[in-house]
Amino acid sequence: MSIRTKLVLSLSIVLALNLAIGLYAFHAYEQAAKSSEQVSRWANQIVTTSLSAQVHFKKQVQEWKNVLLRGQEHELYERYLNQFYDEERNTRNTLEVLLPLLDDGSEIKITTQAFYQAHQKLGNQYREALSSYLQQTQNPHIFVDKLVRGIDRKPTDLLDQVVSDTLAEKETRLAEIAAEAGKTGKRILLVALGGLTLAVVLLMWFADYA
Repeated sequence: MSIRTKLVLSLSIVLALNLAIGLYAFHAYEQAAKSSEQVSRWANQIVTTSLSAQVHFKKQVQEWKNVLLRGQEHELYERYLNQFYDEERNTRNTLEVLLPLLDDGSEIKITTQAFYQAHQKLGNQYREALSSYLQQTQNPHIFVDKLVRGIDRKPTDLLDQVVSDTLAEKETRLAEIAAEAGKTGKRILLVALGGLTLAVVLLMWFADYA
């Protein structure tokens, strides 16, 4: 085999190695980018849905306060009560969208389910309090407010926890992906150094036996 043929062969091997390393690196970083995008999309969807539920729930509580404060007139009472029911329904519908997005057994799903149960309990307590509102003739809003004061605190805290846990889970998953990408980069570097070393050895071997 002539020196020229040997050089062409060694250069071809080096180019093939570089091509293989480049393709591997491209594939590895592409997968890392896709994983990061999926995690971000998943977390953003959960956070957005959680915040939507939070907004509807706060509106529900506000409409309840409107019932108590401005419900002395029958027309206003019916208006605010209907709006209360609408926001209660909107909150429940949003939760039914949120729950399938969450991993079974995860802390986020457990907290969301706890909020769902607390929200149902809250609605029942509000309905029971309404009967007292209708029966009271003097200052019914003060009497009923004492019955339900502070019961919205637990579901509010649970929903806040869902949002904060989702953001924390997002950061954890992205950190894991970044760590794996770092390991992949080190593997690529080692393979590249190995390929270059092999190329040098081949060139030296060809030179010795030319």
